Amino acid sequence: MQFLKILFWCLLAFVAAVFTVGNWTTVPIKLWGGLIAEVNLPLLLFVTFLLGLVPTMIGLYGVMASAVASRTVEVAVRMALGASAARVRREILAQVFGLLAAGVAIGGAASLGLAPAFRTFLVGVSGFDPVTFGAAVTALAVVGLAAGIVPAIRASRVHPMRALRRQ
Repeated sequence: MQFLKILFWCLLAFVAAVFTVGNWTTVPIKLWGGLIAEVNLPLLLFVTFLLGLVPTMIGLYGVMASAVASRTVEVAVRMALGASAARVRREILAQVFGLLAAGVAIGGAASLGLAPAFRTFLVGVSGFDPVTFGAAVTALAVVGLAAGIVPAIRASRVHPMRALRRQ
């Protein structure tokens, strides 16, 4: 588990470093009362990215942890009947990707439908940019995998007799 955390932060640091090499410019942000803040563009984008990523990851982890906790008896019975830990992990991750597919479908349809309304806010990118949509889907898949792997591993470590005795 520690390996995944380290890998995630290393990849995030690498992407941030690659992005900042050629884009270290300041952007003026107008605040209230004539106050203007000079913010570095990579820092602004990184903070905005984290403001979207962290709640998504926490929410998906909470949903999956709750779903796995409610299925503890089912997982224990399956493991008592001979299901392998790898099969249990695959089933949990399949449930995660089912949720992700529903989210991508609903979010994609909503973003395509609302893109014309937000055209004035998009600078340098069209409302129907396939690269942006692909990046968003990829980021969501990575976040879903990261948030779903912990409950999957936890479910695969359930000891059948202990879980059945608790119920």
